[in-house]
Amino acid sequence: MATADSIAAPDRPAATAPADTVVQLPEVRVDRDRPRIDAKRRMPTAAASDIPAHASGRATENLADLLVQAPGIHVQQYGGLGAFSTVSLRGAPAGQISVLIDGVPLNSGGHAVTNLSDLPLAAVDRIEIYRGLSPFGLGVAAPGGTINLVSVAERSHVGARIARGSFDSWDGSAAGGVSRGPWFGQLHLGHQNSHADFDYYDDNATPFNAYDDSMKTRVNNQFTTGNAVGAIGWRPNAGIELALHENFFTKDQGVPGLAASPALATQLDLTRSITHLTGSVEGTQFLPTARGRLAGTVENSRFQDLEGELGRGRHDTDDRLTARDAALELQWSRLLTGFSFQAAGNLRREDASLHDAADGWADAPDSRRDLRGASLGVQWRGLADVLVLHAAERREWIDDQLHALGFGGTVVTQSIARTMRSPQLGAALAAKWGIGVRSNWSRGERAPDFRELFGDEGSVAGNAALVPETSESWDLALTWRTPAHWGVQGSASVGRFETHAKDLIVYVKNTPSSVKALNVSSTRITGHEWAADVVTPFGLEGSLALTTQEAIDTGPVVFWNGKVVPQHPRHEGFARIGWRHAGWLTSTDVQWMGETFLDRYNRQRLAPRALIAARLGVPAFHPALRVIVEGRNLSDEQATDVAGFPLPGRSLWIAFEAGLGHREGLTR
Repeated sequence: MATADSIAAPDRPAATAPADTVVQLPEVRVDRDRPRIDAKRRMPTAAASDIPAHASGRATENLADLLVQAPGIHVQQYGGLGAFSTVSLRGAPAGQISVLIDGVPLNSGGHAVTNLSDLPLAAVDRIEIYRGLSPFGLGVAAPGGTINLVSVAERSHVGARIARGSFDSWDGSAAGGVSRGPWFGQLHLGHQNSHADFDYYDDNATPFNAYDDSMKTRVNNQFTTGNAVGAIGWRPNAGIELALHENFFTKDQGVPGLAASPALATQLDLTRSITHLTGSVEGTQFLPTARGRLAGTVENSRFQDLEGELGRGRHDTDDRLTARDAALELQWSRLLTGFSFQAAGNLRREDASLHDAADGWADAPDSRRDLRGASLGVQWRGLADVLVLHAAERREWIDDQLHALGFGGTVVTQSIARTMRSPQLGAALAAKWGIGVRSNWSRGERAPDFRELFGDEGSVAGNAALVPETSESWDLALTWRTPAHWGVQGSASVGRFETHAKDLIVYVKNTPSSVKALNVSSTRITGHEWAADVVTPFGLEGSLALTTQEAIDTGPVVFWNGKVVPQHPRHEGFARIGWRHAGWLTSTDVQWMGETFLDRYNRQRLAPRALIAARLGVPAFHPALRVIVEGRNLSDEQATDVAGFPLPGRSLWIAFEAGLGHREGLTR
């Protein structure tokens, strides 16, 4: 709305128009959300990415699809949709990456590595990625980086989608929310299932003999998942909020094993429940902003290999992992001009109850880990926010009470106490013309998990003498963002990173039928990250993420020293270009990976590859309805990330989606 005084025509004096005249301007429609910058606000000096979910226009989407859009990330998959997959940030091992849902850690003493395929995206709004430097306010000190899945916080919306794909795959979700005065609630439901019976190239475990190679169909690879995410909250005013959240997930799947020797009957079932109560109170000049959390996690997994098809003996396990967590974060942002102070603390208890009905021995008593953590941090913003300095440190006190079965079924008890320290420093400078510079240093440790410490009563032997992994990292980056008056939203960055890690835990052959975890590896990783994105007023958009790195083993094992660390490609990238307008969309993307090695002796080599995808979205009958057709791996690349675990070839998907009254509408 504007007055005639402000828009009077040049040939008519402005004074001739009545003062209260209103001129109606044409409708202006914004077809793209404002950039998500929550991660960068939390850690202004860090190499942070904020990736929105459900914004790419894909017919179906999983966590791996989103993560590869950021530089410095390598996703390792043991199959296609629904299969076990892990993530590495800047070459850090998967066990050094903390994965959280709304700030609740999924890593635990029971398992240091989080399976990405067990994290559905139906209720996820965005993903915060911190490469290297991570915010201690989340209650973790991850030496390799942090990934935080943030749930949808919309108050009033209704939406649904269903997708059908190759290999008899289905993906469906529905969501609804309501708000009444200070109260709000929401519910998200999701379901996936697939036979995953794709064709793959089988070398019969003889990579140097092509005469026995053939095409086969993946068997016992089916899976079914279901998840429900709900929240009820109370917001009496803009400065206070209290909410109760529930995140439930269940999964039943076959475990196909190696491609050359498939397991036909092995099964794995998982049920996980995360319940957490969150509260926040906005601060004043002297009182801090306070955020608190009480959380409980229960995870039950059932694994059956009654025929010993995986070569690790007969197993019928029923394991239960529980965690209880309390956290409080305080932030003083107005106490002193230019300074911001943060203090955080958390208490966490983890219990592991392991049961194997097929091993012939009585179960060991439960094992427990108690963790106390505290952190202090300070930020200074000077020169009219041109310069930001950051310093923080976190201390963790960990007490383990471990129980395992020893020789002859005897119970072995170990009590281990550790104190771990994680300091960090950062600086960011904003120059003219949108140019900026940032640099960080951090040091972190990861304590061994229960499996590494006391084994699994099967093929893994315990080692209570393990010490924490240690990692020290540096990075320096140059950034640029388009000025606001250009009419084009865009940014670009180039950075260098370096990491020295020691006492890395590696499973080494212990007997002909078992392995043992040992601190026998150290690495030096150096690399560069390039990133760029642009959005034009005409609906055209594009993005690029590229990583080059050199990961070299510097440990004491003479046969590994100087070799490239396995699963660390020298070049990896993602590029996307697309167009969208008024519900229409079309885009194509390519994910490529350079040469990489699968073993520490650098004898098994994976050739470079490129996976190409394309999609088209068309409004259907109503502005709130859309049909999306998508093709993946269009060149039918016979790819693999891990030896013996093939990835799917070409696949086709079609999706129908509807959205009313919420940000996930069809303008995205």
